[in-house]
This record gives sequence, structure tokens and C-alpha cells, in this order.
Amino acid sequence: MGRFSPRDADLLKLVRAFPLAWIVVAHEGRFVTSMMPLLPELDDDGRITGLFGHLPNHHPQVPALRHEPRALVLFQGPDAYISPDMVARPGWAPTWNFTVAAFTTDIAFVPDETDRALRDLVDVMEAPRARPWTVEQMGPRYDDLAAKVVAFRATVRGVDARFKHGQDEAREDFAGIVDALGADPLAAWMRDTANDA
Repeated sequence: MGRFSPRDADLLKLVRAFPLAWIVVAHEGRFVTSMMPLLPELDDDGRITGLFGHLPNHHPQVPALRHEPRALVLFQGPDAYISPDMVARPGWAPTWNFTVAAFTTDIAFVPDETDRALRDLVDVMEAPRARPWTVEQMGPRYDDLAAKVVAFRATVRGVDARFKHGQDEAREDFAGIVDALGADPLAAWMRDTANDA
């Protein structure tokens, strides 16, 4: 496990906090992309084993994935340019801190689970609200819209994740960067990563 490799819990935090993912499919010599919110599926140890979501039936990824059911799924969390002005040490070079994960997946369409995929996504997204919205509030329009999408499960075959949060910086430099970032969300993620070490 490398210096910038996140723990399973940190990877799960990324997927839950930033569920909108790039889905990248290679098809007939080109890449076909989409962005869709995905929910993690876990094993008993809390590791992400799958990603659950849906695609519009008319999207070109659907026939591409039926032909070759492999996709790269990309998540990105907080990131920021880190200027030498943020540290007191002379000769320090600029860098970029970031929070990213790439999942290599096998895709299986599960049309019988489309209703569940939509309801689960709405329930997760609405949970923090004082009065969560439900699909029932759409009335008959829900069935019309649900018929235009298909659920899929992306089984995880590999993960390449890097949380570059200043783990390689001297303590005083790290503190200066976090202080300079202020309310930027990256600062909180950097502190959490440092506390996990």
C-alpha cells in the first residue's frame, strides 16, 4: 500500500460524498462516456465490491456495454493547487493535492432492479433533507420515466485510488497548507487523512 493509497473506509467516504462518477467505455476504437450518480455495494468488511446505478436506454453506452461489458468508473473528490506561498520553507515547489479513484468494473444490466436503483438513489440523496421527497410524489409520471432507463451493477475488478493530501510534507509545511486552504473542503480531507495515519 503506497503513501497516497486510501484505506477502504476513505474510499467509501469518497464514493458516498461525491457519487457523480464518470463512466468510460471503450467501443469501436473510441471512448464513450457518461456521468451518472452511483451507490456503493459493500462486502462484510466494508470494502466496495460493486457500484449500482442506471443509464438512459437510448445512451450509446448501453449497446456498447452489451457488446463488451467492461467500464472504467472515475470518482473525484476535493482538489486544489498548492502554491509555494502556502509554506514558509524556501525552494519549495508548487504541487496539486487531489482525491481520486478509478474502478475497473464488469457491467451487468439488471432491468428487474431498475425501480430499486431509482428509489435507492432518491432515498440516499434525500435522506439529509428535513422533508425527504419520494418518487410517489411524481404520481404516474414516475412509471413513464422509469421505463426510459435501465439499472446496472458494476462489479469491481480493480481499484486505482490516490488521495494526495500532503502525506509527504513536513509537519510545518502541512500545517501551513491546511491553514492557507482555510474553508476549502480539501483542508478537512487532508486533516482526516493525517489523523488516519
